[in-house]
Amino acid sequence: MSEIAVQRAREYGDRRGWRGTRYLEPVVQKGVVGIKVTRQYLLCQNYGTKPRVMYELEGKVVPMKGGPRRAKGVGQPGWVTLPGGVRVFRQQKWRHPGIKPTHFLEEAIQFAINKDKHNLQNWLMAIVDPNRANAITKTDASDATRID
Repeated sequence: MSEIAVQRAREYGDRRGWRGTRYLEPVVQKGVVGIKVTRQYLLCQNYGTKPRVMYELEGKVVPMKGGPRRAKGVGQPGWVTLPGGVRVFRQQKWRHPGIKPTHFLEEAIQFAINKDKHNLQNWLMAIVDPNRANAITKTDASDATRID
């Protein structure tokens, strides 16, 4: 199921143009459905971020589409140039608006669970009542309930 979840998360990332989703890995563990995130910025995309003033940029050159710019007056009121050359007055320069949460990882895991729900129900039934389960799930259930 974890492989299905990773595939779904990668498809979402591809639609958004995110290259980092190719580094997602399935969590391979009995009884666990999960996605291992190896690129931490994907967690920011998943959970979102709060708006903040980017004080760490003060005095640094920032590459932008219209050419590089030096960040000065971070957090102070002043005129800023938006894409397209439009100038507007802002109360705080270099303020990041935050990222809205996408919850694409949770959605991918939920999708994988729902897709394989029937097999999961049979497996759980074999744990509860081994006599009602078929032969394939009986062995899986005995493995799941065995204490090593």
